[in-house]
Amino acid sequence: YDGVVWNNRRYSIYRCIMLDKMVDSSGNTIPLAKRTLKPIVYFIAEDYPREMVPAAMRVGQIWNAGFKQALSESGYPVNDETTAFTVCDNPVIDSSPAACKKQGLGLKLFGDLRYNFLKLALPTGTVNPLGYGPSSQDVRTGETINAWSVTYYSGLNQYAKRALDMVKLYNQEISAESIEWLEGDYFEGMQHSLDHASGEQGSRLDR
Repeated sequence: YDGVVWNNRRYSIYRCIMLDKMVDSSGNTIPLAKRTLKPIVYFIAEDYPREMVPAAMRVGQIWNAGFKQALSESGYPVNDETTAFTVCDNPVIDSSPAACKKQGLGLKLFGDLRYNFLKLALPTGTVNPLGYGPSSQDVRTGETINAWSVTYYSGLNQYAKRALDMVKLYNQEISAESIEWLEGDYFEGMQHSLDHASGEQGSRLDR
């Protein structure tokens, strides 16, 4: 092997530590069921569109269900009130859930490394990926200190429009010649796919 060998390097996985204190003051391992759960908390960025907040909250519910199942299968006791993952509205107020208030009341500004954030990138750019999720870790332990989940609104809408147009076309709600269909900049590739699927290789949209 002629590559570089890092025989003195220690690798740690990137992870969120959800259970506080694995050992007690005497160095004894604390039983899993007696450890304190530290939920993963994400805040909606301060400029998050209000019409999209319900969807963000739904994302939090889905992830919470998944983490609760993982905890349960690991032997940790969970119930209907257990919060393993949550998305918090921003700012945090007195009526906010307990897991959110524990992070402190008031407005959380996107970019503050003390908090995790959900954000929608609204402006259309030259490149519009669906999402980007950078995170920051403790280099000694691998513990995730801060994480963002950034969704690009323009890219998401573009894919949603394509999917909707495909469904409408297959259901014959629109035709290949319709104005609605031709507004897309992707109609030639879509028509090619339809032709290939139907075996009509000679048919193309050129109008």
